[in-house]
Amino acid sequence: MGDPIRILALDHRALFWEGLIRLLQSEPDFELVANCDSVARAGDILRRTAVDLVLLDYDLGKESTAHLLRELQGGAERTRVIVITAGTGDTITSEVFDAGVVGVLYKHRRPAELVKAIRKILTGELWLDRGAPQSLVSASKERVEERRSRTLALELTSSWRLSL
Repeated sequence: MGDPIRILALDHRALFWEGLIRLLQSEPDFELVANCDSVARAGDILRRTAVDLVLLDYDLGKESTAHLLRELQGGAERTRVIVITAGTGDTITSEVFDAGVVGVLYKHRRPAELVKAIRKILTGELWLDRGAPQSLVSASKERVEERRSRTLALELTSSWRLSL
């Protein structure tokens, strides 16, 4: 057997994550490096310790995950991130993928799906929960419409200026 898959879990709710920790510890090739309840603590651990994968709840209460995602993108080695969530809106799903997240998994899925997602992601694949592709398509359509509106407004502004 090769090196263990080193995982950091981040969420501020203990009940869900206690079960997740047990699941991770039951897999012989998974090593839980840390279970954090704050972005600051996770960032500190990630600066000092090599981690293959971060399991991240998008909803951290008052904390924002954006800073942590930017820090992970800027790192020399690519740490993969799976967002585990009760659900996300179209815009948020698109934003997390734009920020480098490689998987979205909803909390109501079976534990075996998380294990499968982790293994697929570490082979270089993306993992999209069944509801996530629709969110990505919807958010992409919104961005295209927004760009069209901005382009039209710019064209109208430019032609108005030129006609003066």
